[in-house]
Amino acid sequence: MLSTLLPYALLWLGLVPLAHFMIRAPWQVSTAFWVVVPLVTVPIWFMHQPLSAWSPVDLIKGTVFILSALGISIRPIWQRSSLRLFGWLAILSLVLNVVPGIAIDLSYGTPLNALVGVLVLVGIGGWRSVSYGPVREVEHMNMDLGWAWVVAYTAWVMSVSAMMADGRVLGRQISGLLAALVLLPWWGQERWITLRIYGVGLFFLGVFTLRPLFETWLDTPGGPFPRVALGCSIVGLGGAVLAVRRNWRRWFSAG
Repeated sequence: MLSTLLPYALLWLGLVPLAHFMIRAPWQVSTAFWVVVPLVTVPIWFMHQPLSAWSPVDLIKGTVFILSALGISIRPIWQRSSLRLFGWLAILSLVLNVVPGIAIDLSYGTPLNALVGVLVLVGIGGWRSVSYGPVREVEHMNMDLGWAWVVAYTAWVMSVSAMMADGRVLGRQISGLLAALVLLPWWGQERWITLRIYGVGLFFLGVFTLRPLFETWLDTPGGPFPRVALGCSIVGLGGAVLAVRRNWRRWFSAG
C-alpha cells in the first residue's frame, strides 16, 4: 500500500503547492516560469526519447496546456485586450483538449462518453463564461462553468482514461485531477480551468524531467476498466446535462 501511495504523495507535494503558487505569483514570475522551464525540460526529454515516443494526442495535449499556461500568465496583455477575444481563446484551448478525447471515445466504441464530451463543450456556454477578476483578493482568469460542469468534465476524463490502451493512464489522470481538486474548495469553481491548466502543464514538465515518477510509478496496469468507464460516463452525463441547462443560453446572449 505504501509503495502505491508514495508516488501520489510525492506528486501532490510538488503539483499542489506549485499550482497554488502559479495563481498567486506576480505575472512576471509565472510568465518567466512557463518560458524558461519548458526551454530547459523539453530538450532533456528529446535527449533520451525520440519524438515518436509521443502519441499525437499527447503531443497536442502537452502543447496546448503548456501554451495555455503561458497565455493565462501574461495577464497584462489580455487584461487590455477584448474580453470576447480572450474568452474565445480560452474556449479554443478547451476544445483542443476535449475533441481528441471524444475521438478516442468513438475509436474505443464508447459513444455514451463521446456524448458526454460533446455536452461538456456545449456546457461551457461561450465566451461569456470567461471573466477577469479577484478571487480571494487574487486577480486572474475566471470561468464560471458551475460545479456540475466540473463534475462532468472530471468524470468524462476518468472514463476516457479508463478505456485507453491497457488503462495505465488512469492513474496518471487521477493524480492530475486530484491535484486540482484539492485546491478547488479554496479557489472555487471559477478557478477550476486555471488550476487544471497549471496542474496539467506542470505534469507534462515533470514527465520531461522525471518520467519514472510522473508516468511509470503512476501506471494502473490491468485495464482497460470498462465498469469504471461506464460508471464515470453515467456520472458525467448527469453533470453535463445540468451544466448545459445552466449555461446554454450564454451562447445566444446579446453582446
